Amino acid sequence: MENKKDKKLYLRVILVLFVVISFFFWYLRLRNFEKMMTFHTDQGFHIQEVYDMVVQRKARLIGPIVLTRMVEGKGYFIGPYYYYILAILGIVSKWDAVSITKFLLIWWWAGAVFLFLWIGKKLNWQAALFVYAILTVHPLLIGFSRMFLNPNFLPLISVGFFYFLWKALKEKRKKDWFIAGGLAGFGLSFHFSVLVWLGIMAGVWTYGWFVKKLNIGHLLAGLIGIALSELPYLIFELRHNFYNLRTIRANGFDPNEVGFLGPYYAFGFFPIIFWAIAFLYTFVAKRTKYWISIPLSLLILWSIMFVFTKDEYKEKGYGMPIGWSVPTQKYLAGVICNDQSRKNFNIATHISADVRGDDLRWWVRRCGAEPMGYGDYPFADTLYFVDRGELQSLNAPGLWELASMTKDPHEVEVTKELDGDLWFYKLVRKK
Repeated sequence: MENKKDKKLYLRVILVLFVVISFFFWYLRLRNFEKMMTFHTDQGFHIQEVYDMVVQRKARLIGPIVLTRMVEGKGYFIGPYYYYILAILGIVSKWDAVSITKFLLIWWWAGAVFLFLWIGKKLNWQAALFVYAILTVHPLLIGFSRMFLNPNFLPLISVGFFYFLWKALKEKRKKDWFIAGGLAGFGLSFHFSVLVWLGIMAGVWTYGWFVKKLNIGHLLAGLIGIALSELPYLIFELRHNFYNLRTIRANGFDPNEVGFLGPYYAFGFFPIIFWAIAFLYTFVAKRTKYWISIPLSLLILWSIMFVFTKDEYKEKGYGMPIGWSVPTQKYLAGVICNDQSRKNFNIATHISADVRGDDLRWWVRRCGAEPMGYGDYPFADTLYFVDRGELQSLNAPGLWELASMTKDPHEVEVTKELDGDLWFYKLVRKK
């Protein structure tokens, strides 16, 4: 009887701590959300492509191009499910990028809770809480959860994949192999790092076959799951003479390339990483007193926040230029849309690699104005330009989008100083 009472009390304590940590999960992410969310180059480009797909009523068989592996203008594409999900969210939210980004918080939280329950039931609840706390407070994960980007869908998918792969080996059911294969194909649509999952599946099946737990039927179930979930991508490849496969072979993967391996490459392996942390925590906790292990856990969590949090990331979204935020983008979009004198206008931003300003273009379109195309800068009568530092680029050669205006007689009609040493200009071509 005492043991039952102790167990009930123990589970109540776990539940209370879970609720407390969950509160911090949401508080840390929703605080100053619009200012701290990421909406920049990729987000502006991706949501515009999805919007065009929906308006034109032409479902794509591929997703966005992989810009980091462009060679001589040619690149390969990921699968379409990222765009399909954005399309559904865009329609439901009436194309509100802020609401779409908030949905990603739910996606990340679902992955964290799934992992918490899995570790808690199969290992112990203290280790599960420790892992859940890391997922809650890690600054890098907080930053990534406040943006929509194709790898950001992998944490939840990866937990599902490894869970069903574990069940497939343990319970030897073909349906688990089918589900694991389906999730592998689904995940591959979001990022090519998931190719490693296929190798893991092959290794697990080979082990099961050697110990006579699995047979060819289990392998076929997994392969069918992969093929069905990758069907749109396979159809595209067959229609276009295996374009992506040929381009990947031509462009290649170069892990030694600077900046090639981003933090999001780990997102597809969350279960492996955090199960390892859970086992390590359990190993240490069993060999120390509670009055040592609990403060030690808090020290580790505090160290994670201290080491990984840069001062600049406390005031801006992950990957956003200093001073560049959604409120600033919306403000400038309002200035442009309310400018009654504008005609044949274009937009450029010289604050990051994306000079075309896809993020600002999105908000301008949302308020009813339509900038000219990427190749139309020489024909624009008006150029709205955002620069880092006053007059930094206005007289600098080499920036084609700006030089298309400044090489001809022009005047600067509007100048506004923004946060973070950003400046906004309206340049008008003289006739």
